Amino acid sequence: MEITRVDVTTVFLGHRGFASRRGFSLIELMIALSIVAILAMIMYPSYTQSIEKSRRTDARAALTEIAAQQEKFYFKDSRYSDSLNQLFGGTASREGYYVLAVDTTASGTGCGADGECFKVSATATGTQAGDSNCRSFTLNNIGLKGASNDNGSDTTASCW
Repeated sequence: MEITRVDVTTVFLGHRGFASRRGFSLIELMIALSIVAILAMIMYPSYTQSIEKSRRTDARAALTEIAAQQEKFYFKDSRYSDSLNQLFGGTASREGYYVLAVDTTASGTGCGADGECFKVSATATGTQAGDSNCRSFTLNNIGLKGASNDNGSDTTASCW
């Protein structure tokens, strides 16, 4: 049996005489992680705004549905209902991002000769409460829409 001599430099350092590179160095890894962190910092606010904006549909849909139910109720009973349980099945929107309320004692524009009118509102709650641009939505019996931010300023044009 013949023993062959193995060159130690070939085994440990590779065929070129220097260590072959496998994987990433710590510096390369830190640069890549820094780039990912910077991109996340830039993109996260846009992502949360997009989510808040898409959840606003929950409020608009609930208010529109309640207004339609109010008109059905008025057709049958010649008055508007003050019960969301009767109209909508509860005070939470379908997805649960808004708390709903109905006011049949509202007066002013849109109230008939008999004084009958309504105003339904949806106020952001839970995770949607962070939506400072469109905190609450309203809709009345003549279809007049409204929205306000967390300071109470009118934001109807951008929210509806």
